[in-house]
Amino acid sequence: MHGAITRLGKPTAAAEMAKIMQDNLQDQLTILKSQLEGVAIEI
Repeated sequence: MHGAITRLGKPTAAAEMAKIMQDNLQDQLTILKSQLEGVAIEI
């Protein structure tokens, strides 16, 4: 997926925004919650 959001080895604006948005505790907790929900669905 990393390659999908870069162009010629340089991060795109979308890649930079995603990095910024995921660079805080609240967003990390949101990601964890989403992953746990995915596991619960598989069970």
